[in-house]
Amino acid sequence: MRIAKLFLTAVILLGLTSCLGDSDNEQIEKERIYQIFNVVEDTQKGTTEIVTGVAYQMEVNFTNMTMNLSISGLQVSQSAPAYNLEIQNVNFQINKQGEIVVNVPSVSNGAVTVSDFKFKKRMRSMGMEGIPVYDITYIVNGSYNVRSVQMSTFYFGQTETTIIGTESLFKTDETFYCVTFDPTVRKDGKPQARLFMYNAKFAPKMPEMNLMLLELYADFTVDGFTIKADEASVYTGTVQNPKEEPDYAVTDFDMIGKFSTGVEFEYTAAGRFHSSAKCGYDFTDGVLN
Repeated sequence: MRIAKLFLTAVILLGLTSCLGDSDNEQIEKERIYQIFNVVEDTQKGTTEIVTGVAYQMEVNFTNMTMNLSISGLQVSQSAPAYNLEIQNVNFQINKQGEIVVNVPSVSNGAVTVSDFKFKKRMRSMGMEGIPVYDITYIVNGSYNVRSVQMSTFYFGQTETTIIGTESLFKTDETFYCVTFDPTVRKDGKPQARLFMYNAKFAPKMPEMNLMLLELYADFTVDGFTIKADEASVYTGTVQNPKEEPDYAVTDFDMIGKFSTGVEFEYTAAGRFHSSAKCGYDFTDGVLN
């Protein structure tokens, strides 16, 4: 696999730990998801807030097709009390996309009630490293719509690039992307976002490059996010040791993300390459081969 050649530091930002073992001849996987935050919509006030501190602990029994799941640090606002809840021995299914699917009508700990709890985990791996996708939504006390958002997600799809002023069109499905968020770093109230481009190229004869846009900021709803930037610096290297590449500076960056499907975005690089991409969660042939 082409992607097996790359050990990507962005994987660390997925923030999960898991172990797989046998207990009394049962196949059980335990996992903690902690690099995640909630987007909370107050349906009474019509406001949306980003709330940090939530975590999930899963114990999946693949033999019995049941799951135990706990939620810790659940808040409806950053200043509200934090609650813990337990969802015990709930059945799950695996759908055609290979996702673990759980639906729970209602659960309560006496102080807070979670209803319409929907959980999906798409099991993906890059080489030996897991890069799952989580889709977690629920309603708290009938008044707060909650969406849990991963701090790091990989996307795959087709990228099209034109040389401005010409009819040249270059298409590739070998470039793939990772979008990361840091809700602890904000500008004008917007959390920091970063875009990592792997195997990026804008023309057939251009060598592939790994590029980073490190200074973006995102707006969120419970359904998705938008990222816009009139100008953005481009870097090679690593987050810890970035090297700015002024010749590849980006302008007119515009990304729309939908948690249910993926991202679409466009930008101009180096003042002459206009690129657009439509990406989802499935690996492309160009990445796999």
